Amino acid sequence: MIKAVIFDMDGLILDTEKLLVKYWCQAANEAGFPMQREHALNIRSLARKFAIPYLQGLFGKEFDYVKIRSRRMELMKQHIAEHGLETKPGITELLDYLDSKGIPAAIATATDIQRTEDYLGQVGLLGRFSRIVCAAMVENGKPKPDIYLYAAEQLGLPANECMALEDSPNGVRSASDAGCVTVMVPDLTQPDEEISMRIWAKADSLADVPKYIEMASHCSRYTCKGCGREFQGGSGGASVVILCPYCGEKAEAFSEFGFGAVWPGRICSGNRVVAEVRGGNEIVVPGVPQHIMLTEKESRDSYNRHMEILDIAVRKLKERGYIRSQE
Repeated sequence: MIKAVIFDMDGLILDTEKLLVKYWCQAANEAGFPMQREHALNIRSLARKFAIPYLQGLFGKEFDYVKIRSRRMELMKQHIAEHGLETKPGITELLDYLDSKGIPAAIATATDIQRTEDYLGQVGLLGRFSRIVCAAMVENGKPKPDIYLYAAEQLGLPANECMALEDSPNGVRSASDAGCVTVMVPDLTQPDEEISMRIWAKADSLADVPKYIEMASHCSRYTCKGCGREFQGGSGGASVVILCPYCGEKAEAFSEFGFGAVWPGRICSGNRVVAEVRGGNEIVVPGVPQHIMLTEKESRDSYNRHMEILDIAVRKLKERGYIRSQE
């Protein structure tokens, strides 16, 4: 059951990502750096400690992140003062729905607390959220999971009982790695293969989110045979292994078919897709370019035993540190 919804802000609640992209490029261009739209898209929701090396890797050590960011903020402030802020369609209706169901709403944003409260106040939404968590409040901002884990903690809930709404890849990585039921509401870009594996669903707009909350609330609940804790889990796939998000042990395994190799198969830690097994011998981890291959013997010995191959994949993923517990 979904017990809370955690929102990103820029590009999800507010139609501000287009401004961030525009003015990052303008500020960098003014400073003599050829930043283009794709570069700015890649730093959406990206914490400063990760954005600096990314941008300096593109443009050299001379790229003064602090100075250029300050100019970007100045340009954006001028734009907002002149034109105001726009909200994304469906936000008020979604918040009304959550209120009617008694589901608290929180924010997890890369924007600092002062501007977050200012922006939400300008559009009349400041009082609609029970918690506001900003990147400066945690050790690592997006794409690391800290901000969603802290937001869930502030709500008094495990992350796997929270739905996270995100519009950008870095936000999706953060929410999915935290173990949230992650729904992407795309703004400037659509999900690629990696992001599609990470999300529980894609909504066309915020107006569609209530149906996904209802769907997620009817997902299966499992009890871990190892630690005894209950959790909600699962993701689409013909064959699925469900791992406990707390201790990492296998809680359930099932297949839509009783016999025969059915691919792709998925390995999930709670609601989070850890990996997808394709063709019976290839393990694909979201965001990891190098795929893990089963040996010829492993594939041969497990031929037509797809659940055994998934178990082998789980072992390999644990050996490489891709499956971790929350203990």
